[in-house]
Amino acid sequence: MIELLCTFTGIMAGIAVVASLMRQQGSRAKFEAPKPPGGIDPDKIQGIAAQLQAISSKVAANVSEHSENLGKYSGQLAPEDTPDAIIATINEILAANQTMQGKLSDAQNRIEQQTELIEQASQQARTDALTGLSNRRALDEFLTNSIEAAQDDDIVALLLMDIDHFKNFNDSFGHTTGDAVLAAFARAITAKCDSSCFPARFGGEEFAVILSGKNSEEIVQAAADIRHHVSEQVISYDDMQLKITASGGVCLLSSEDDLNAAYERADQGLYKSKEAGRNCGHWLEGDNWVPFPAPSSQNPQDEPEEVESPPTPEKSPEPADSVEETRAEFKIESAPPNSEVESADFESQSDDSHFELLDVKTFVERINDKLGNIRRGELAATGLMVEALGLKDADAAEAATSWEHTIALIQTSLRGIDVVCQFRGFCLCVFLPGCNDETALERAAQIQASLPKAKDDWPEIVRPERFAISVAQVSTEESPKEFLDRLESSLDEAIAAGGQEIAVHNGDGCKLQAV
Repeated sequence: MIELLCTFTGIMAGIAVVASLMRQQGSRAKFEAPKPPGGIDPDKIQGIAAQLQAISSKVAANVSEHSENLGKYSGQLAPEDTPDAIIATINEILAANQTMQGKLSDAQNRIEQQTELIEQASQQARTDALTGLSNRRALDEFLTNSIEAAQDDDIVALLLMDIDHFKNFNDSFGHTTGDAVLAAFARAITAKCDSSCFPARFGGEEFAVILSGKNSEEIVQAAADIRHHVSEQVISYDDMQLKITASGGVCLLSSEDDLNAAYERADQGLYKSKEAGRNCGHWLEGDNWVPFPAPSSQNPQDEPEEVESPPTPEKSPEPADSVEETRAEFKIESAPPNSEVESADFESQSDDSHFELLDVKTFVERINDKLGNIRRGELAATGLMVEALGLKDADAAEAATSWEHTIALIQTSLRGIDVVCQFRGFCLCVFLPGCNDETALERAAQIQASLPKAKDDWPEIVRPERFAISVAQVSTEESPKEFLDRLESSLDEAIAAGGQEIAVHNGDGCKLQAV
């Protein structure tokens, strides 16, 4: 009977946990957390609850049946029964007990399995799947408990941080890169937080840290150090170096605060930091919002650097009305006479092609769109031109087929976010968002080395003798036209040198660099 009671206790405890996980909150305020992405699955929890209820019903039915059997066996016993009859009845009772024990043991095993699932679901319900930090649900609970449990000599504060220009990462590089930025930002926060901090993902690109200490100066200094640390990070991802900064707002909490009041005040500080140009922090001192102190790693005598918004990039000339006008503007040579390169079906050369081969006009428009986001995010961007030497004088049909294979070969060194066009003749131009000149040079060397390696796999047609390649990093103010002019002039120097070296334009001039 004790085991039976334990079984029922486990069942009811499991159902209670499930009920708490499924409990819906009341009205949603402005700062209420959205459902955590990748978090708890309501259908899964309901399934667990249904299984626990089924186990409970089955155990109850088994107990009822067992009780009836015991009553029946007890009724069979009589004083006048022979010893053999009594022994037979006792054996039946023992057999019924063993059967019931087996069913209880099976139910206990199934309850333990469901308990593990409940524990996993409970953890998921309080953890952000992308960053591994506590999610908004856990943040709300911890903040509420911290306010209620704070002693007179303890101070609790809330730091809200927002990744500056985060939308630019998604718009320029895609959501996969944006996710990598969020995960790296979370790791940077965790690395700077000690046992007095509780970091969490507030939602989207916003993060929160609950801080505790003995005085406001200590807490504000800790918040300033955290914000400065995460703003010093350079994320290396997919051959890109992404610089991230963050704005922050801190408010000190009192026992009279509720969640919405705390989030509202910290958000006001965050807004003040954005108004001040981002990449800074503010905290509420009395009735005034004041800047964060200098981080501990800097000289306290040094004045915090004033942060200004990045300059608005110069708008490039309106795109030409036709591809021909664009080619004329950039002094782009046409393909060789009678060449079939222009009409070749480049998209059919690879079923898993992950880039679109643009015409020059569309390419310029695409670069112009991306440069605004890249400059506002203070990110690097480079470009390279690759021309296949030795195809101009070959048979037109063979040259066109060889060019298709050349494009497929170059494609293996590119990423999905790279922008590619056929710039002229047998020449590709590639825009590499997020890459500095050093990374672009490595990419160019990889492309240069790929041609000799592909010799054995090349079809029985003319093959490019070599690649002439130029590399340049986009400057902060030049237009797409000026950028492509630098790349093309550098490419011409590489061709004049025989294509043995890569031409690198550093903004002041071109130099040839051996691979």
